[in-house]
Amino acid sequence: MLMVWHGGSRELLTWKIFRRGANTMHEQQQGYGIYDPLGDIDFYPNGGAKQPQCESVEDSSEYISCNHDAAPYFFLQSINTTQCLFRSVQCPIYDDFLDGQCPPDSSATDLMGLPAQKIPCLAPKSKFYLRTMEDSPYCLQDGDGPA
Repeated sequence: MLMVWHGGSRELLTWKIFRRGANTMHEQQQGYGIYDPLGDIDFYPNGGAKQPQCESVEDSSEYISCNHDAAPYFFLQSINTTQCLFRSVQCPIYDDFLDGQCPPDSSATDLMGLPAQKIPCLAPKSKFYLRTMEDSPYCLQDGDGPA
């Protein structure tokens, strides 16, 4: 089941697939989204805020909409795993992820989107970060971590 939830100023995308649990994608928190973890696994593409494909948008309302609209596109791209794998790494905060303090070989990892798996013994409110590209299919094919 794919569900987009709008509740006042809160926006997020949650999906449940084959009893794997609830996965939440946070892509826009500038007053319109939620930063706090809500699902069994919470994914924060680009830190959960500024999406690369929206950098050239100048109008503020269009910019907010562009960021929010990223989640369904990411999810749809995740369906074709031969074309796109959204590799994510568990890390306490995005800046630590960007600084390379949560290397994939010593941190929990998961694939964002349809191929996400429930991770046994995962600490509650764990956050998984990843970077995306500006253009479709958006995922970094080489599994790059921080820039």
